[in-house]
Amino acid sequence: MCLLLETIKVAQGKLENLPYHQERVRRSMQRFFPQAKEISLADAICVPEALSDNKIYKCRVLYDKTIRRIEFQPYVGRPLRTLALVEIPLTCHYSYKWADRSWIERLREQVPTDDILMVRNGLLTDMSYANVALWDGKRWYTPRTPLLEGTRRQQLLEAGLLALADIRPKDLGDFLLLKPINALLDLSEAPSIPTEQIRMTT
Repeated sequence: MCLLLETIKVAQGKLENLPYHQERVRRSMQRFFPQAKEISLADAICVPEALSDNKIYKCRVLYDKTIRRIEFQPYVGRPLRTLALVEIPLTCHYSYKWADRSWIERLREQVPTDDILMVRNGLLTDMSYANVALWDGKRWYTPRTPLLEGTRRQQLLEAGLLALADIRPKDLGDFLLLKPINALLDLSEAPSIPTEQIRMTT
């Protein structure tokens, strides 16, 4: 079995949204390793003093029955100028955050755009590296059934800053902008793309 992964934002030397990451680790451990000792991210992660500057870093925690590796890397944002809709089979799942995302990366490499927006069973799900939020001019919405229920998505839902919706490709005309959201990207920080620039692959 491959490793599970948590990617946590480090800002000014502090781990962000740690309770949401801890809850996902708890659910994953309960599902795959119910007899293993509980993992405490707060106890396991020590942020180096050198990361207390004004830059953003990502902490990658790889684990199975126990933590196997903790890595810190500078965060480098991705451009988002072009985005393509890609239909994926119903058999494609990513409900737990596995480190091996090779099938998603293969899909992304098949199109020339900056990223893909996956469609399953006629409904929008996620980009290759993020959940999505769509702006209709009044509020932000996110797909009701993503491939992965991300920690940032959950935080924004609980804060009332996102609403759930079933969104089909034909509904994109009802929205003005799309933003990626993930552990490293809040709504205020994420790049945006006009929905009119999102295209179907052929």
